[in-house]
Amino acid sequence: MKSGPYPPRAPPITSYDCMSRDYVDELRWGWQCPRCDADATVTKDPRTETFLWACPEESCPAVGFGFTSRRKARIALREYRERYNDIYR
Repeated sequence: MKSGPYPPRAPPITSYDCMSRDYVDELRWGWQCPRCDADATVTKDPRTETFLWACPEESCPAVGFGFTSRRKARIALREYRERYNDIYR
């Protein structure tokens, strides 16, 4: 069989993949800071055209920035919370 000019297809995303829709589920609300449990917000930085999440509490230094989409920022917040909770159990 002759191969075409296109590369082969990537394998399908599995359900345990962190970027799959099954893993992400609902990302519109309910995100909390991993350090202090305050409601964290995801916003767009107009200077860099990237997204960031930040804890609203002044005493908490938790922040994540440089994400190319709101969805990726929320996934990163979820993963940070999971790692933080695994360390401090």
